[in-house]
Amino acid sequence: MSSRPNYRYGLGVTSQFYFCSLPLRLDPYSQCSFGCRYCFAAERGGAKRGRGLQAIDVEALRRRLSRISEGQVRTVVDELLARGQPLHIGGMSDPLVRAEEAEGTTLRILDLLAETGHRAVVSTKGVELLDDRYLEALVRGRFIVQISLSSVDESLMRRVDLRAPSPTRRIEAMRYLSDAGVPVSVRVQPLLPTRERDAEDVIQASAEAGARHASFEHLKLGVESWPGTDGLSAALGLDVVADFRRRGARRVGRKWILPVDERLPRQLHLRDCAHRSGLSFAAADNDLLLLSDGECCCSGADLIAGFKDYYRFNYVEAVRLGLARNRISFDRLSDVWRPSATISSHVNSRSRMPVSDGRGAGVESYIRQNWNGRPNGHSPLALWGVTETGDSDRHGLAIYELTAEACSLYRQSQQNNSATPV
Repeated sequence: MSSRPNYRYGLGVTSQFYFCSLPLRLDPYSQCSFGCRYCFAAERGGAKRGRGLQAIDVEALRRRLSRISEGQVRTVVDELLARGQPLHIGGMSDPLVRAEEAEGTTLRILDLLAETGHRAVVSTKGVELLDDRYLEALVRGRFIVQISLSSVDESLMRRVDLRAPSPTRRIEAMRYLSDAGVPVSVRVQPLLPTRERDAEDVIQASAEAGARHASFEHLKLGVESWPGTDGLSAALGLDVVADFRRRGARRVGRKWILPVDERLPRQLHLRDCAHRSGLSFAAADNDLLLLSDGECCCSGADLIAGFKDYYRFNYVEAVRLGLARNRISFDRLSDVWRPSATISSHVNSRSRMPVSDGRGAGVESYIRQNWNGRPNGHSPLALWGVTETGDSDRHGLAIYELTAEACSLYRQSQQNNSATPV
């Protein structure tokens, strides 16, 4: 049993369910100890309320999985677990933080999931703790380990990923896991301003260490003013905020992102680099997800045997299903499985749909409500290349199409997916 207070929100549905194929998030700990300069998670939500480190109750998770296996499905999380949807371990906070050495919460979760056969993608930088105990659980279960690394420059990473293991140690961990047969991927997140070409060195080093897949995401800046951005500016030797303004960054929700005209060519170049090194590729920028070789978001999980049952009821799947005829409509999702229970407790209170039946709206209601676009809401137009036709279906839901360039690139990605070895 952990000596930490119970982390009640460690298992939930991410707000990225509009796009993400792994929306079932499991964070063993409520906070991260690595202090990466670009991570603004600590400036948001409950993390700012002065709470100490909390840990998920592993025995409660065990009881939940047992109850679900007996057919007692009560919540949207239960539905996703019962469906066998892969978990994303480390969606908000690294699962191998310093406290893990004493608490062992993540190790017990890995043991539990290995025992029950539930699949998971483990995202981490905390490779110092990957000893034989963790390896045994990872080999015994059905896991993919995704290691984050922006550069192999040791000096730079000491200034950016303040308390995380070094690039050398992370590359060694890839080799250690891969040699044991654990599927490994590298996540270049974020691509650092003025150091974007460092990703090419990461690709080469990761491929040589046995990684199978690489994903790439550009830096996003939170709208909040916080010391991390100043620290990142100092580490890179430039004013990051001024640099984003100069490059024409635009606000999307609570983040500033670089223009797609800059990001798209870079993602295509990195795709070529990854393929030359024998890695499958994913664009982890939300609007460019359809450039990825695999269909499971940016993780490439569906390219690994046994990970086909990922979550599909989202805008990305609607575009993918409409690609052949270049007609993107809501009814494309009519035969796609989706949970029916309310997701109200997993949605930001400012975005929550009004409760009309005493239990709150489910995923389908949120997708339907946002389909035509609304202020501060997601719609298929958030994906690059999607445009309006001016037509609607009999329910008043917009029908979209893709530009010729987007059609060509997305079809090429589908061909890459079918040609990618498992």
